[in-house]
Amino acid sequence: MTGELSRIDAIAAAVVGAVLVVLALALPPRPFGGAPEYLLMAQSWAAHGSPELRPSDVDALRRDAARSGLGVDPGDALGNYFEGRNGRFYCYHFWFYPLLTLPARAVLSAAGADPLKAGPLTNAVVLGAAIAAVLLLAPVGGLARRAAAALLLSSPVLGFLLWPHPEVLSFSMATLALVAGMRGASGLAALAAAVASIQNPPLALLAVFEAARPFLSGAPVPRSRRLWLTLAAAAVAVLASPLFFLAQFRTANLAAYETAGAESVGLGKAAGLMLDLDLGLVRYAPLTVLLALAFVPLIARGRWRRLEGALLAVLALLMLACSATGNWNHGTTGPSRYVVWLFPMIAYLLVLGPTATDLLRRHPRVFTSILIVAAGAQVVVAAARGGVQSPLDYLDHSRLARAVLDRWPSAYSPPEEVFRERTAHTEVDLDGPFIHERDGQCRKALARWKHADMLLAHCGPLPDDVRPFFESRPPKEEKSRWVYVNYRPRHGPSRH
Repeated sequence: MTGELSRIDAIAAAVVGAVLVVLALALPPRPFGGAPEYLLMAQSWAAHGSPELRPSDVDALRRDAARSGLGVDPGDALGNYFEGRNGRFYCYHFWFYPLLTLPARAVLSAAGADPLKAGPLTNAVVLGAAIAAVLLLAPVGGLARRAAAALLLSSPVLGFLLWPHPEVLSFSMATLALVAGMRGASGLAALAAAVASIQNPPLALLAVFEAARPFLSGAPVPRSRRLWLTLAAAAVAVLASPLFFLAQFRTANLAAYETAGAESVGLGKAAGLMLDLDLGLVRYAPLTVLLALAFVPLIARGRWRRLEGALLAVLALLMLACSATGNWNHGTTGPSRYVVWLFPMIAYLLVLGPTATDLLRRHPRVFTSILIVAAGAQVVVAAARGGVQSPLDYLDHSRLARAVLDRWPSAYSPPEEVFRERTAHTEVDLDGPFIHERDGQCRKALARWKHADMLLAHCGPLPDDVRPFFESRPPKEEKSRWVYVNYRPRHGPSRH
C-alpha cells in the first residue's frame, strides 16, 4: 500500500511540475513590479557576464521585448540604477535571481524560444521541485503531505508564476528548507533558507531557525565537517547581498535606502500582512488565516512549543521586519508580495509540524475535513482570480475591503498609503481628500483639516465624531494630519 501511495505522489509531483512548465512556456511573461529591472539584469548577465548596466543591454532588451510583444520598456528601470564606487551602474535590486535564470535562458535560446520567458520557466522549475519535495520527502503521512501540497500550490504564489520576479524562488527555497529541516538535514535546510533570503533578506531569520532546529527539537546535534561547510555556505549566501551593496554603496540594502527604516516599523502593519483586508492573506485565504490563529494557543500549550514556538517567533519577526518598508502598498497581485514567502511557514505549522500531525492522528476525520475546506477555499479564490493570470490589483480595494467599507466603514481603517492609493487608483501623491463611495453616497474619507469645505460640498454634513476637529483651529502640525471620516448610509436619493 505504501508503494502504491508513493507512486501516486510521484505521479502527482510529475504532473504538477509538467503543468507549471507548460504554463510558463505557453503564456506570456507578466512584467509587473520590479520585472523590468530583473529582465535588464538578466540581459546584462547574458551579454557580458556581469550585472553592471551598459547601453547595449538596454537596446538588446528593447529589441527582445518588441520581438516577443512584451509590454516592457527597459527605460522604466533606469531610474533604479545607481553608480557604484567602481564607477559602474548597478540596480538597487540584487542580481542573484537574474543570474539564476541564465540556464533557462540558454535552453530557450537554443530551442529558438523567447528568452524573456526564462524567469517564468525558472519559477516553474523551482516551484515544481518544492511541491515534489513536500509530496515525496516530507516525513509525515500521505494525507498531510497532500494537504500541504494543496495549500502551497493554491497559495498566493500561484499568481506570481509568470512574473520575472524572485517571489516564487524565495517561496520555493523556504519550502525546501522546511522539508530538509524535518528530515534532520539542518545544514542543508539552513542553506536553502539562506538562498531564499538572498533576494528577500528577512528570510535570513528562517536560516537561523533551521540551523538551530536540532537544539530546539531535542534531537541529537550532528557534528561533522560537512555540516559546518554547509552552514558556512549558508552564511555566505545570507551575506552576499549586503556585502555587495556595502562595497559599492556603503549601505547594506540599496533598495531600502530611501524607502525603509526603523521609523516605518509598526505592529499594526506587521499584523496587517495576515489581517489587512487589502494587503493581508485573509483576503486570499480567510479559512487558512483563521486556522493559523487557532493554532497559536495550541502550539503555546503543546509539547512541541519550544520548536514550533520558535518558528512562530520567527514568523512574527519576519512580519515586523517587512513592515520596515516605506513602500507598503507595493505592486502585487492579491495580498502583499511579502505574504508569498511567509506562507510556507504557515503551511508547515498547519499541516506538517508535530502539533498538526498529532491532531491528524487523534482526530483524523475532523481535522482532515478542516484542511480540505481550507485548501478548497484557496482553490476557489485562486480560480476566481484567474490563477497564474491573476490581475495586478494593488491600486484597487479588494472585494472583501469594499464589502466592509460599503457597509461598516469604521471597521476598516488601513494604513493611509493603502487607502489613499487604492481609493484614488494611483501611486501619484495627490492632495486629497480621498473618498470611497457606494451608489453615489460617501462611505469613508481620508482628509486633512483644510478639506472640510470639500467634504461638506461632496458628502454633506460631517459626522459628529470628527466635526470638532474640522470646525476648530488646530495647531499647525495638526492641520497636516490625515483623519478618517466614516459616513452612515443615508436613505433616499443620492446627492450626486
